[in-house]
Amino acid sequence: MQLDWMFFVSLIATATPAQTPSAKPAKIPSTVQLWQRSEVKQGTSAVFDVEIDPEETNLPITLEIHKELGTGEAAFEDGMREKQVNKTQEVRIMGLVASELPGALSLVAWRAGTPLTRIYFDVIASQPEPRIYLVGRDITGKTEEVAAGQQVTLTVVLHPSLKIQK
Repeated sequence: MQLDWMFFVSLIATATPAQTPSAKPAKIPSTVQLWQRSEVKQGTSAVFDVEIDPEETNLPITLEIHKELGTGEAAFEDGMREKQVNKTQEVRIMGLVASELPGALSLVAWRAGTPLTRIYFDVIASQPEPRIYLVGRDITGKTEEVAAGQQVTLTVVLHPSLKIQK
């Protein structure tokens, strides 16, 4: 049995093509990086940096704003959700509708139909308020009747921008 194992290893070693020292390594594809410099607040714009490798030749890069979950809407300053960029620059994103959950939106950089990078963000309400949920229904500010002795689980969602008070 030991002999069969050694034969198998030897067979793999001889079947693998050898790398020649003169072979030039494949060029690593250039990258695009996205940075959020300020919070996206409802009714105002926030700054995002788009950094494109200066050697990049496959342009333009497409930026798209996606809703990932829940509520929340944003657009570029021209009102569109898609933008083409050809160089390193800053872009402004306007907060339209507040997110109920953090990370509900994303900014995605694409090149030729292939996603390159993605960052998540949210739109902070101009006057953020906690929300209270009972069995998945928003009951904030409402009175709900339950049977005496019934176990009730309430979920309170606090946005990260809210100050927690005791």
